[in-house]
Amino acid sequence: MHKKTIFFGAGNIGEWSLQLKPQDLVVYCFIDNDSDKWGTELHGIEINSPQLLEELSEDIEIIITVANKLQYEIVSQIEKYDFVYGRDIFTYDEKLLYGVINILPYDDSINSNSDNEKVIPRHLKEYITTHKVIPLSYAIEWTPLMYKDCCLFMTEFLTELAKSSYGLDNLMIMNITFYKGKFMYLDIDGLCSYGMNGLTTQRFIDMFVNPLILILKQPIKWYISLKNPMVLIKYKDIVGYLSEEENNYYLQIQQACYEAVKSSNFVECYKLWMDYMVSMIKKHNVFTNNTHAYLDYQDNLYKDLDESIISSQKQLIIFTWIDKIKPNTVIDLAGNAGYYCIANAKKLDYAIVADISITAIEKAYIYVVQKKIRNVLPVCFNIMHQLIVDNTNPFIPNLAYLSFKSIHVRFKCDLVLLLAVLHHLTLGQGFTFVDVLDKISPYINKYLIIEYMDLNDFAYAKNIKNFSKDKLLLYTKESFLSALKRTFIIIDTASSNIETRTLYLCEKL
Repeated sequence: MHKKTIFFGAGNIGEWSLQLKPQDLVVYCFIDNDSDKWGTELHGIEINSPQLLEELSEDIEIIITVANKLQYEIVSQIEKYDFVYGRDIFTYDEKLLYGVINILPYDDSINSNSDNEKVIPRHLKEYITTHKVIPLSYAIEWTPLMYKDCCLFMTEFLTELAKSSYGLDNLMIMNITFYKGKFMYLDIDGLCSYGMNGLTTQRFIDMFVNPLILILKQPIKWYISLKNPMVLIKYKDIVGYLSEEENNYYLQIQQACYEAVKSSNFVECYKLWMDYMVSMIKKHNVFTNNTHAYLDYQDNLYKDLDESIISSQKQLIIFTWIDKIKPNTVIDLAGNAGYYCIANAKKLDYAIVADISITAIEKAYIYVVQKKIRNVLPVCFNIMHQLIVDNTNPFIPNLAYLSFKSIHVRFKCDLVLLLAVLHHLTLGQGFTFVDVLDKISPYINKYLIIEYMDLNDFAYAKNIKNFSKDKLLLYTKESFLSALKRTFIIIDTASSNIETRTLYLCEKL
C-alpha cells in the first residue's frame, strides 16, 4: 500500500512544492503551525493543525515544505509523534528533487554568522571556531585524505554534542575548516540547546558517511564531490560500490541507527557510524598516491628539513630574502609538498601551501599533522582557475546567506612565492605573463618572490619544438620584466640553482 503524502508548510515554499512535485504524487493534505490557515485550502488541498499527526498511522510520509532555517525545528516537532527522519520525514529538496542536489530557495533574512555571544560548554569549545578566522580553508580546497579526517572529526563532534544534549542546525560540509593543525566547526550559531534530531543525522550520513565511502573506493573519481559541497550522496549512489558484506553491514548500521534515533539515543547512533567508517578506512587506503612528475624532488627537501640543512643556492637565497623582509604570512602558490612554507614556519604567523596536485598536498598535510606544525595550511586548487565562493549570488544553494569569504580574502599574505611554475603556465598552458601576474596579485599584501626560466634551460631546450612559434615569441625576459613592472618594484635579483633561472624579490606598488 502506498503511503499518504503530507506537506508540512502551507506558505510560498509549500505552493512552490506543489508545482515541483511529480504528477503521480498526490498530496493528502497540508499541515501548518499557523492557526489562521487551519480549515482553509491551498490549491484545493486542505490545511490542518499539527494535531492531525496524532490521529494518523505510520503509513504516511511527511515532506517538510518550509524555508531551510526552520527545517530542523519542524523535524524535532514531528519526531515527537514517533515519526522518524529518513523513513517517514523528508525535506522537500531531498524528496522532490530525488535527494541528489540540495537546492533551497534563497532567503536573505538568514544570517548564520551573527556577533551575538553564545554560551557553550567549555569542553565543546575545542571543536568550534568562526568564519572570521584567517587563514580559512573550505572542503572545496581539501584532498581526499583531508576529507577522511574531517569525517572522523565530525562524527566525534556530533557525539560530544549529543552527550551534552546539544543539537546542530544547518549541518553542512562548508561549515568545517582545517585550522591550526586540526579540523573545527565554524558555525557557532548553528548550536542549539534542544538536542539532536533525525534531520541532522541524515544530513551527516549524506554529507560525510556516504561521500567517504565513494572516496575510499575511488579517490580521484569521487574527488569531485568535494568540489560541489551542495551534493547529497544517498544510499542509492553508493550501493553499486559496496561488496555484499559491506552492503549488509551498512544496512545493519542504518537500521540500528534508525532505532537509536527513534529512542533519541544519538550518542549510540554516531558511535555506530564511527565504527562503520573506521572499518571501511582500515580496508581501503584513502591516500591517493598517484604519480606526479614534480613530486620526488621535494622528498629530498624533506630530508633537508629533518636534518636542518640548506643544500642549494635557491634555498639559501629565498631564506635570506625572507629574513630580510620579515613577512608575517606566506603563501606558496605552486608549493608542491610545502618545503618553503614548512621550513620557515617558526618565523611566521602562518603559511599556506597551495598546489594543483592532490598527491603533493596530501604529502604536505601528512607532514604537518605528523610533525604537529600548527601554522601551516595545505590547500589544493588551481591558481589560474580558482573557485571563488560568492556569497552575493542568490542562486548558489545554501551558500547565499552564509558569510563565506572569497579565496583572495582568506589566503592573502604578506609574501607570495611563485617558484618553478611560471614557464608551465605560459608555455604549457598558454597564459601570458600579464595573465599570471594579474591572477596572483590579489593574494599579495606586499612582497613577491618569483622565478623566471630562460628558454635555453635544459628542462625546456629538448622540448622547445613542442611549443608554437607564437608562444615562443612572447616568452622573453623583456616581456616578463615589462609585465612585472606594471605592478611591482624589483628589490633584488639572483641566479637560482642554475644560471638559466633567475629569482626576483619584488614589492607591490
